[in-house]
Amino acid sequence: LKILTDPSRMPEIAPEESLFYLRLISEADDDTSTIGGRSERIDGKDGLYQRCIQASKDIVRLAALDRVPSKDTTKTETRPKKNALKEYHILPNAIKVDLLERALAHAPTQTDLESLENERNELKRKQKAIAKKQIDFVEKEVEKLRRRYEKKLAVYEAKIEAQEEELQAYTDELSRFIRVPNEHRVAPITSEYTFQSRPQFNEFGENLYGNKPPSMLPRFGHRGSEGWVLRQDEWRRDGRKSTKVWPVYYYKGNCH
Repeated sequence: LKILTDPSRMPEIAPEESLFYLRLISEADDDTSTIGGRSERIDGKDGLYQRCIQASKDIVRLAALDRVPSKDTTKTETRPKKNALKEYHILPNAIKVDLLERALAHAPTQTDLESLENERNELKRKQKAIAKKQIDFVEKEVEKLRRRYEKKLAVYEAKIEAQEEELQAYTDELSRFIRVPNEHRVAPITSEYTFQSRPQFNEFGENLYGNKPPSMLPRFGHRGSEGWVLRQDEWRRDGRKSTKVWPVYYYKGNCH
């Protein structure tokens, strides 16, 4: 056992296995009532017995708190830890004394607990301070973005307002153009320069006005189709003639 557990082969002893090795040592010793007192004489300070005693302090604390393996109290314990707790209860009393002495010697004092509590509180305070600093930074960045986009939005709104004013000005200007009525006489043959949906004939049976409507009308202002028109003939590449008929307007400055 000593050869297998030599520090060169087994540098560390698992706490769950330490009590198992202690039981083997006790079974191999002839006088188990004094094995604890003779521990240093048996194998020295770095021997298997002392190494097991040092490694088992956490398991011993569980056993001292009566956390004996059972169906109700050990559901969260691992199987090796359950077995280790069982090992503790069958060890000789002399070994238990050494185990308890080691566990008590390494148990945290009230000062240690208070120090740990202070460290934990200080850590929480630092974490809160870091979190607050991060939140403040994010809030400042969000505020910067909000102000930046508010400025951009104000610029765009001003541009839209200017464009709306310009569009309204164009609309008002277009409304000042009035369709030249059919009664206006500037040409001998008015049928070539006018359009009226209902034909009107002279005493010779000739249509006084043209019968071809304008090809397109403006979207704003006076949109009546009847009135003077201008014919524009265009010749296509295929040799055919295309005629566009444009409405004729006159500008009246004080017209709305």
